[in-house]
Amino acid sequence: MRKVRNVLICLVLVSQGCIDTLDIELPIEDQNRLVVEGFVERGKDVYVFFVTVSGTQATSETPLRNLQEAQIEIIVDGSPSITLVNAEPRSMGIDEFHQSYGGDAETAVFRLRVQARGQTYESQDQSIIESPPVGSLSMTTTTRSELNSVENIVENSFVELRIDAPVLNDQNQRVSMRWDVSAVYEYAEVAWTDNPFFQTKSCYVDDRPRNSNFSLVLASEVRGEEVRGLMIDEINLGGKFNRGYYYTVLQRTLTDQAADYWNQIALSGTREGSIFDVPAGRLASNINNISQPDESVLGYFYGSAVDTLRLLVRAADVNYPRGPCPLDGAIDETNPCCDCLRLQNSTTERPHYWR
Repeated sequence: MRKVRNVLICLVLVSQGCIDTLDIELPIEDQNRLVVEGFVERGKDVYVFFVTVSGTQATSETPLRNLQEAQIEIIVDGSPSITLVNAEPRSMGIDEFHQSYGGDAETAVFRLRVQARGQTYESQDQSIIESPPVGSLSMTTTTRSELNSVENIVENSFVELRIDAPVLNDQNQRVSMRWDVSAVYEYAEVAWTDNPFFQTKSCYVDDRPRNSNFSLVLASEVRGEEVRGLMIDEINLGGKFNRGYYYTVLQRTLTDQAADYWNQIALSGTREGSIFDVPAGRLASNINNISQPDESVLGYFYGSAVDTLRLLVRAADVNYPRGPCPLDGAIDETNPCCDCLRLQNSTTERPHYWR
């Protein structure tokens, strides 16, 4: 902590103006603080392990992943098991994993150990709570009046993704859950040339990367045994829905501690308040330096059970919105309507789940 500037506090009492000048010590961004983030996820038949070890950067720097040299190890039931490569996921069948390293899926306890910068860091032990029965997705459309860029009132339409989900698992435990939303949409080219041998194609475009948009429900906040009609995503209704828009939702079952961490993340994204509030970057971590417990480490390591839900929104479901390409073919050949592979994150390979 360094004193970076004086802050003049103007306390306006009727018309008395500024009554005092205070020197406030404000936190500054410490460059290259260690950030350790990771998880172990248990799906139907497979574990997925993923850890990143990086350093913070000044906000003025180009936002590149500042990965650090690190040895990364997963400890299961107190014994070392597998090693990971920084920022690379590793999958392993559940049965294979426990045959190799002991324990069982119902009672296994995981811990992360990282050696970086000449220090050893370990997380608190993490267990995986059994998932409740898988819920169901639905969508609705809504229209509301908004101001456009020139401050005229316009009517905008939106697609809302909603979920019904139990919060009690088979052990009658009330659980917290996080939903990560991603989507793929179909993009069809148009016949823009008179060439009789030209054939149009369709691309499938990854609209939003995973983990960029999530919703959270805390077990303590749910009345009853399920949530119903909870909106977990909203997007403008437009040309992306012209040929089909396929949602994929990963439902993660979290411990109370992990849910509290992600709740802090969510709150920091919509934070309001004054300079006297706790800085948004000070999130409680469960990772510590073994030899220097006072070191402030950023990030979190958690375990979760994962289920996958999907919903296809067809054009007919949203009243056949107009597509992104003109029907008359009056476009330049560099336009994605002529070559849909020009779109970022696009492929001609149809997702295996698309039906």
